[in-house]
Amino acid sequence: MKLFTITAALMVAAAASPVLAHWEYTQWGMTAEQVIAASGSKARRCR
Repeated sequence: MKLFTITAALMVAAAASPVLAHWEYTQWGMTAEQVIAASGSKARRCR
């Protein structure tokens, strides 16, 4: 039972962590080039 409690607590903590998607420069409909320009070249194209 103790193992279950620890496992459940770790799962809740992992689910509550912030998403690291870095969407702060984007809006719907923007192209990759527009996002890069809006971020001051901090964003980069994925391969």
